[in-house]
Amino acid sequence: MRYVFRVGFVILALLLTVTIPAGAEETWEKYSDNSHKSFMSADDFYEKVVDKNDYKETLDAKLNVREKTTFKKMTNAYKKFDIPVEYGGVGVHPDRQMYVFATTSKDGKSRLTAHYDAEKEMMMGKTTTPSNAMD
Repeated sequence: MRYVFRVGFVILALLLTVTIPAGAEETWEKYSDNSHKSFMSADDFYEKVVDKNDYKETLDAKLNVREKTTFKKMTNAYKKFDIPVEYGGVGVHPDRQMYVFATTSKDGKSRLTAHYDAEKEMMMGKTTTPSNAMD
């Protein structure tokens, strides 16, 4: 009886080991790991790629942030500048390179944040606090 239990447990463990990584790779098919690739600096990306109708820094801002980071460290990039941001990341590899931008008004009451995928050069998320407060 113990033998049957042990064999069943080993088979179950092997099935879980084989199926979990395969599913994880499929999840990241659209936004896979691109950490081995080289991309322009955050400053260059802001100047050359960012559509200023979508995101534009405040000229007399208390704070302007431009940073290239990975998806898993994006929250840390915002936290460094005391900017609370919530976002979802289904289907994005943790090591996917991203650009993070934030601007805070002179009085600190209004802020605009945006993050972009480095490889596809597309906006992945944007927050404004309060709504439409920054031009």
